[in-house]
Amino acid sequence: MGDIFVWSTIILSIWGAVGPLVGVRYGQELAKRNQRAQWILDSKKQEYKELLKAMGEAFATYIHYYCSPSEKEKRDVTTLSEADKKVLLSIDGSLFIRDEVNREKIGERFVELLRAIENGKKNYSEAGVVYGEIRNAVIELSRKSFDS
Repeated sequence: MGDIFVWSTIILSIWGAVGPLVGVRYGQELAKRNQRAQWILDSKKQEYKELLKAMGEAFATYIHYYCSPSEKEKRDVTTLSEADKKVLLSIDGSLFIRDEVNREKIGERFVELLRAIENGKKNYSEAGVVYGEIRNAVIELSRKSFDS
C-alpha cells in the first residue's frame, strides 16, 4: 500500500514540474494559430478593399470617357487600359481572395460591363445598376469570408 503513495507522490511531483511547461507550449500553439488566422483575415480585407477601389476607379474612368457629354472631357485612351489593368492585376495578384472572386466570375463580369460601356450598349444608368450588382457581389463575398 505504501508503494502507491510513493508512486503517486513521484508522479505528482513530476507533473508539477512538467505540467506548466505543457500548458505554456499548448498556449503558444493556440496563440500562433489565432494570430495566423487573424493575419489571413486582415490580408483578405486588404485585398477586397484594393479590388473595390480598382473597380470603382475603372468604372468612373469608363463612365467619364464614354458617357461624358463633351469631347473635351474625354481622357487619353491609355487611361482606360490602365484602369482595366488595375482591376485584373488586383484579382490576379491576390493570394487570399482569388479563388472566391474567380468562382463568382467577378473579373469577367466587370470586364463585360466595361466592354458594354465602351461599345455603347450600356448608358450611364444601366451601367450603374450592373456595377452596383458586381460591387455588392464582392462585398457579399467579403462578408462571407469573415463570417466563417
